[in-house]
Amino acid sequence: MSSIYTILHPTDMSDCARYAFRLAGMLAREQGARLVILHVNPTMGPMVACREVLAELEPDGSREKLLELLHRLQVADPKVRVEYRLVDGEGVPEILEQAAEIKADLIVAPNGTVVHYPQNGVPGDGDDGQVHGFRQFPH
Repeated sequence: MSSIYTILHPTDMSDCARYAFRLAGMLAREQGARLVILHVNPTMGPMVACREVLAELEPDGSREKLLELLHRLQVADPKVRVEYRLVDGEGVPEILEQAAEIKADLIVAPNGTVVHYPQNGVPGDGDDGQVHGFRQFPH
């Protein structure tokens, strides 16, 4: 029985990330794991002067557009359980927070790097103090 239950795929929706998404989907299918597809929307906040909001830096409807793009990522096998998440924040810290929240066992990064993410929250950390589990897959 597999010990891979949840795979996190953070995506920036680039061409490279589409390759990594296919890899994440394949791994989820082979392991019988849940696949969580995550996009971190950089926090920009409004433009403010003298305590008055002058302009919103994020145009209306942009969040809906991002959700639409995120949901276009579909795994070929309908048996793979897929969850979509769109969160605001700063890249890596938010990805690691989401990984801990969903109890991810693997992270398939947008560049195709696969990282074992143990529940102790230290990616690739083995009992011997060495870093393990980082693997780059060729395109």
